[in-house]
Parts: sequence; structure tokens; C-alpha cells
Amino acid sequence: MKLLRITLLTWCVIIISMVMINPSYQLNLRGVNPKYENEYKSDNLVCDGGKTQLKPDQINDNYCDCEDGFDEPGTAACSHLIQPIHKFHCQNAGYFSKDIFQAYVDDGICDCCDGSDEKSGACENTCHKMGKDILAELKKERDSIQRGVQKRQIYIEQAESEIISKRKELKEKKIALETLKPKLEHAEKAKNSAESQERVEKDLLRVKLEKEQAEENKKEVVEEKVNEEETKEEVQKEDVDKPTTNDPPKLKQFWNAKGELETIVEEDEEKVEEKKEEKVEEKKEEPEQLKSFKTEEAENARNAYNVAKRELEDVEKSIRDIENLLKGNYGESNEFFTLRSHCFTIQDRQYTYELCPYNSVNQKSGGSSTLMGSFDKFEDNLWIFSNGQSCWQGPNRSTKVTLECGAMEKIVNVDEPSKCEYTMTFQTPAACTKDTLKNVEKKLNLLK
Repeated sequence: MKLLRITLLTWCVIIISMVMINPSYQLNLRGVNPKYENEYKSDNLVCDGGKTQLKPDQINDNYCDCEDGFDEPGTAACSHLIQPIHKFHCQNAGYFSKDIFQAYVDDGICDCCDGSDEKSGACENTCHKMGKDILAELKKERDSIQRGVQKRQIYIEQAESEIISKRKELKEKKIALETLKPKLEHAEKAKNSAESQERVEKDLLRVKLEKEQAEENKKEVVEEKVNEEETKEEVQKEDVDKPTTNDPPKLKQFWNAKGELETIVEEDEEKVEEKKEEKVEEKKEEPEQLKSFKTEEAENARNAYNVAKRELEDVEKSIRDIENLLKGNYGESNEFFTLRSHCFTIQDRQYTYELCPYNSVNQKSGGSSTLMGSFDKFEDNLWIFSNGQSCWQGPNRSTKVTLECGAMEKIVNVDEPSKCEYTMTFQTPAACTKDTLKNVEKKLNLLK
């Protein structure tokens, strides 16, 4: 009997010691996030930045002792606070944990899938069922991202190879440009020399033609003088038959008619003279023979110059194009570089939307096409296309393309949240990073 009393006494001492040594044993940690548990198990239990001292039995006693709500993580006692220091934490084993506002605790609605926000037995625990359903989706998503990450690496390697090739091509083009410059200068000098000789020969031809024309004009003047003399003789003969006052009436009518006829003839002669003057003016214009005059040497020199000039301009354009290409923003590791030479489409009702990365976005219907924006910049995981076709009584069309991870290239959706301002979601392996994969794997681990 004495031994039994000693044993009971010993156990009492041990239990009392345990309570005194580990006061958290008495704590009600309902709604406490595991990462904050040590704050509640501290020997110095305080809140409000150390201003308020607490006893263990004040935690979750349904009375708001702290101004920051620290003492009531698992009740609605401090739900009037706009920003409590901690929210109610749903453990949700088998599914994703989450935090909810204290106002939702014990309100008769099951906000946590494990039912911890309501009285015991009030809610069915659906976490494992929900976790099982989403687990399959997450595994599918993880597999898709893994394929995307692998393909992204291929894109990076392709981009690296092509960029090296483009840099080599740029170097070669610049060397070629330096050799073409003196070639063009030489061709220009040869052209100028040949054209100078051509002008001399053309001037000689002009002198010859003018001499021939002068001879012809002289001949025409002589012929005209002969014609004038003959005309004078005829007029002198006609003067004998001029009317007199003694002529009978019928003869007077004849002479009047003849006078009118002579007036008409004189007018016609004036018109002939005008035409002659016009012909003289026409003769002043450069003859067709001079207009089309070209020497074979000058023509060959001009052709050689044009070929050299076009060749140099083509090389200069290639240099500008390559430099602009290499200056573009294609992602951290140039993972989007290979997409610049492709276009992707999606059908939405009567419209076909076409996305050409680093080029343009278009809306097509029937035989017409509307520019929704030309590529402007790449920032914050967005391709921004601006300065598209203008809207009636609105701005120029523009499009923002959000980039998402996907196992293959695909336009997911197109929307118009504001007038003529479009949004588009585009999935591509180029957007699949290892961080994206880690985030999905983290969710999977939470469900295990």
C-alpha cells in the first residue's frame, strides 16, 4: 500500500513537471499554420509587437485580447479586424492547404475540405477525393511541361547555332561591302567617262542634223519664192478682168462672189502660214534620233554601274536586316528566336486570327485582312503589337500576347476587352522553364 502511494505520487510529480516544462501541451492550436506554431509555444507569449502579455489559455478562447488578432487564429472573435496578423489555416491533408478569414470560421459553411473551420463532425472531409481528381490533372500537366522543357532546350540550341551562323554571315557581308565600294566607284567613273564621250558624239550628230535641216529649209524657201512668183503672174492676169461701173447687174454679182471667194482664200492662206509656224516650232524640238541616241559603250557602262550599285545596296540591306535580327529580344536564352519565321492561326466564328511572332497579328475574313498590330516589343512575358489598322472613331488596333508553357505551339484564345485593343494567349514550349516544372512538382508533393 505504501509502495502504491509512492508510485502514484511519483506519477503526479512527473505529470506536473511536464505541464510546467512544456506549457504548449495545454494550447489550443486550432487554425494555426504549422510554420507559426513556435510563436504560440514560446515561453514569452506576447502579441501586439510585445505590448500585450498572454497566458496559454487565452489562445482561441473566443475572446479577442490582441489588437492584431494573434490570440484568436481559430475563432471568429477577431473577425472585425481588417488585417489580422494570421488567418485561419486549413491543413487539408491530401489536398492543398489554404488560409481563410476568421469571419468564415464556425459560420455553418464548409470552407476547408477537411472541415476544420466548422465544429467537429459538421463537414465531410473531401480532401482525399479532391486530391485524387486533381492529381491526375497535375501529372498530365507535369508530363506536358517536361516535354516543353525538353523542346525549349532544343529551341535554345537551334537559336545558338543560327545566331552563330548569322554573326558569321554578318562578318562576311561587311567584308564584301568593303570590296564593293571601290568597285562601285570604278563603275561610276567609267560611266561618267562613257557618258561624257556619248554627249560629244551626240553634239556632233546634232550639228550634222541641224546642217541637214538648214539645207532642207533653204530648199523649201526657194520653192516658196518660186510659188509666190507664179502666184503674182496669175494675179496680174486676173487684174484685167476686174469689175467696172458699166458692168451689167449679173456681172456685178459675179465679181462680188469672186471677192468673197478671194477673202476665204486669203483666210486659208493665213491658216497655212500659222501651220507653217507651228511646224517651225515643232522643228525646234529635239529630233527623235537625238532623243534615243545612245552609244554602246555608255550603255554598257551604265548597266555595269547599275549592277554594282544594286549589288552594294543588297549587301547593305542584308547587313541592316541581320543587325536588326540580332538586336531583338528573344528571351533569356533566345528560346523564342526560332518562332520568328513561323505563323500560327486560330478560327473563331467567322474570323481567322493569325499570329506571326516578331512580325504582326492579323484578323482575316473571306478575302480581307485587318492588321491588329505590328511587333513593337517583348516585355513581362508579353509580346506587344501596336500601330495596327485604325478603328472607326477609335484608336489604332493593338494586341498583347501572353506567353504560356505548352507542349506545342497553340493560340488558346483571342479577346477584345476594350475597343480595338486585343488580348491573345499563346502556348509554346519556349515558355516552359524549370521553375514552371518545379511549381507543378511542388503541388504534386503537397498531395502525397
